[in-house]
Amino acid sequence: MVLGPGGSGISVVAAAGALRRDRGRNRARAPLARPDRHTLLITVDRLSPTPDLLGVFRMPGSSVAVSSGVHLLTLDRLESLEKTWAVFAELLTAGIRGAKTRLPVLATLAGIDAAELAALPGVEEFLLLRRIRDEATSGTWERIVVDLSGVADPYSLLRAPTILLQALERLWPRHRRLAAG
Repeated sequence: MVLGPGGSGISVVAAAGALRRDRGRNRARAPLARPDRHTLLITVDRLSPTPDLLGVFRMPGSSVAVSSGVHLLTLDRLESLEKTWAVFAELLTAGIRGAKTRLPVLATLAGIDAAELAALPGVEEFLLLRRIRDEATSGTWERIVVDLSGVADPYSLLRAPTILLQALERLWPRHRRLAAG
């Protein structure tokens, strides 16, 4: 992860780090390196200059080939939240239809708009971390470089799971969750 305030060249450093490994790949290949596994450069700033610097189009949510060994993935917080919540709401709706007993909480949850969730502390950051984790565990990438220049407080991104858990604990305490079922 490359951290720093926006405007200080962090995106350039992250891009250079991803590209440098690609150039040196043919000279000294690591014993465990595989030619079909490449480097992924992830930027979490939707206004990042990285796609322009690398000469590729910005395609939020999809990786774009920069060179034979480097791909760029631009993540948009709001788009990530909307897509994830749409899938979750669809699963809730399907669960409600197939359930033998009616739980009013599920119908209420399915009716919540994704924009309403954006105010919940840590949700957007948690989903960004989740997407980074998904890419890291996919087995597709040998190395992942994350450009965090667009994040006001990079450590808030790393604290997101704890913050979200605390918020959910206040909204739906553990003793009530256990009593419900």
